[in-house]
Amino acid sequence: MITYQDFLETFNAISQDYHAWGTGRGGAAVVVAIVSNYTGEMAASLRADSLAWDFKESSFNSKELDLMSKLAGNMPEFRGEINDD
Repeated sequence: MITYQDFLETFNAISQDYHAWGTGRGGAAVVVAIVSNYTGEMAASLRADSLAWDFKESSFNSKELDLMSKLAGNMPEFRGEINDD
């Protein structure tokens, strides 16, 4: 199982084109957003209550997509909290 914190740390370490950040908010709000380093636009987001990413772009590499699928496949109640201090 992968937590939000694990995802954010790992995704940001492997991605050259995007960066991920967490809002620290639960419920139906977007909890994880992935933003393009080139355009500053949101490329994908995952809501706290969702098992699927909302994609705005689709140019992620296989390592990024694999990590994203692991987070989305983890039940929301097991993803932990986001420390956005």
